[in-house]
Amino acid sequence: MAFPSDYVNFGKIEFTSCSVFVYRTPHDRRALTVPNGIVNAWWQGSNVAVETSGGWVYMFTDFGSYSSKYKK
Repeated sequence: MAFPSDYVNFGKIEFTSCSVFVYRTPHDRRALTVPNGIVNAWWQGSNVAVETSGGWVYMFTDFGSYSSKYKK
């Protein structure tokens, strides 16, 4: 699966140390299931990259669990 195009096109992400929200409108968002210790999250093409305090970057291709991870 992939993120629906309305989320990718809107392009807004908010994160805290324990959650990541992906927006499709200013008031409509969905959460990703992510590990704790988030230090950054961003769109990378049509995927969402989430960096943790341990130096791992998790790549999400959809709202399910991450599809891959790598050490930064």
